[in-house]
Amino acid sequence: MSVKFVRRMRRKWRSAAGALAGKPMPAGRFGITLDPNDGFCKPDFFGSLELEVDCVIDVGVQRGTDWLYKSFPKAKFLLVDPHPGGEEMLHSPPESYKFIEVGLSGSPGKAVLDLRGPRSSLNEWSAKAPHQSAGKHEVSLITLDQLIEAEAPTDKIGLKIDTEGHECQVISGLDNYRENIQFLVCESSIRKRFQESYRFSELIALLSSKGFELYNFVSPQIARPTHYDCIFLPTDHELFSIGV
Repeated sequence: MSVKFVRRMRRKWRSAAGALAGKPMPAGRFGITLDPNDGFCKPDFFGSLELEVDCVIDVGVQRGTDWLYKSFPKAKFLLVDPHPGGEEMLHSPPESYKFIEVGLSGSPGKAVLDLRGPRSSLNEWSAKAPHQSAGKHEVSLITLDQLIEAEAPTDKIGLKIDTEGHECQVISGLDNYRENIQFLVCESSIRKRFQESYRFSELIALLSSKGFELYNFVSPQIARPTHYDCIFLPTDHELFSIGV
């Protein structure tokens, strides 16, 4: 048994023991720390990237995105969700925010929201939907461009999208203000969770056409994922340079 093997096993044991004790787990060499209680990155992840934003748009809010709010405590937040009474569902809202009860898509109009608690979607779930439907609700739709023009007059915007399969439609509504987006965190489907699910490669291609490239995974990697939360940065961002 080699010394390297023993050391490697010790590191794995310490990581597993830390997870059982509720301690953060390292998930890479570049400042990523996962919280074992919720499986998402902690604020020091974004701190290590040194991303500067004045406004963060959280699309698909539900109970809220606590780790995102803590990552940018001085930013103004636009919380966007079409779920009726959505603001009342927030557990820990950010210090400065505006809640906007509307859906985002590729063009303005109307759509039907399938109410399934935290899995509510403007898309049709597959036969293995995680929650029973509580009904349907008609919602108004606008585009990201319209939202930014009306509510976010700044060129330093962070964007998070978690819309249960509707991500590509939301992104397709971003054209005029895509250069204002400093980073984009997107829930990205890997398996076909919805009747007309996009492929991960289609999401990558769409974001590439908008000027963004995949930089890292925000959620932990598992053997059989249904989806991942990924962070995308502008194609010419300095963090893509090996010397940074």
